[in-house]
Amino acid sequence: MESNILSPELSRKFANRKNILLVLSIIFDVIGILSYFIPSLGEFGDIVWAPIAGFALYVMYGGYLGVFGGMFVFLEEIIPFTDFIPGFLIMWFLKFVVFRKKTERQFMESYAPDKALQAKENTKPLPASKA
Repeated sequence: MESNILSPELSRKFANRKNILLVLSIIFDVIGILSYFIPSLGEFGDIVWAPIAGFALYVMYGGYLGVFGGMFVFLEEIIPFTDFIPGFLIMWFLKFVVFRKKTERQFMESYAPDKALQAKENTKPLPASKA
């Protein structure tokens, strides 16, 4: 599904960023669940991993979703027996599927602010006519 907001070049960059974040999200979720498979590590490993995971998610996704997701992942890792929840993948899904249009708009504003401003000006409603 191609976006009508982004140019072809920005669409490629957007898809590249989306794919990189997907791979990183899978890797970080696997790291988070490893404490189940390493018997001596157990929940102690989660105490170390929880703040790292929370901060990593915030840095990866940023904004209010990054703050919320970072807190969610921190709690998910710190609370015993909840490591099976894929917090990073949930955040990826929210950012790139649920809030796709907003994510594309933010991406465009960060890479091509002049084009984003022009797109905003073209979508402003026309003033009401005075009768």
